[in-house]
Amino acid sequence: MNQHIELTLREKEKIATIAKEIVQDIESGKDPNYYGPPLTQSGKEQMLVAIQTAMEMNKRKAKAKFTPKKYRKGKTSPKKAGSR
Repeated sequence: MNQHIELTLREKEKIATIAKEIVQDIESGKDPNYYGPPLTQSGKEQMLVAIQTAMEMNKRKAKAKFTPKKYRKGKTSPKKAGSR
């Protein structure tokens, strides 16, 4: 749906940093909501990819929803009758 919206390098780096922190918290036992077995290396990588993907999708959706139309690329707003 919002695949045409690109994330900046800074946004991608921030998402990666937050996702790594989440996985580290789960690994260290700081996250009280994770009751599963200890994560394997492949499990950590899979969880990191899943978290990053979800965060990127949410960021794109938020950018599409909250960016004013006049700043959206490729979208031209029709001029109102009588306006200059």
